[in-house]
Amino acid sequence: ILTLDKRLAEVAALLPEVTKGMSGFRSALLSMSITFGHASEDLAKGLYDIVSAGIPLKDSLKVLSTASMGAVATVSNIETVSKLVTRALTIFQMPVEKASHVMDVLYWTVKHGIGRLEDFMNYPVAWAAGKLAGVDFELTSALATAMTKVFKEKRGFTYLARFLEA
Repeated sequence: ILTLDKRLAEVAALLPEVTKGMSGFRSALLSMSITFGHASEDLAKGLYDIVSAGIPLKDSLKVLSTASMGAVATVSNIETVSKLVTRALTIFQMPVEKASHVMDVLYWTVKHGIGRLEDFMNYPVAWAAGKLAGVDFELTSALATAMTKVFKEKRGFTYLARFLEA
């Protein structure tokens, strides 16, 4: 619990004007920990990643809940999933309500690509190139997934990014 409080203090440091409201987040993380089986400290790390990426605090628990369900479905850790969901939302400038759709695409990636979700941490390289090239999230993700069948994940995402930049 001491570590959870420390992690929440880190989140509060990002938004000093809301320090008083963090007690509600503490109970929400403890509840989510029971529901999804993730350590509350790990959930707090995920919350930090979400908030530090610019997701509004009022929406951060929705994104974290989606990421928590996704971590269970993909047998991944919450930190990886929360970062990937958040990066997709921010790179493609999607509203928070699309977090569930992003998670569905990430699940599809694991199911149809080669690798575990942790292997896809370089996915945002391809997403950023796709966004700059005017290619949408779904197509960029499908292309990146296909690349995992030919190349190791990191190399495939780099090749795809170079292709999209050309």
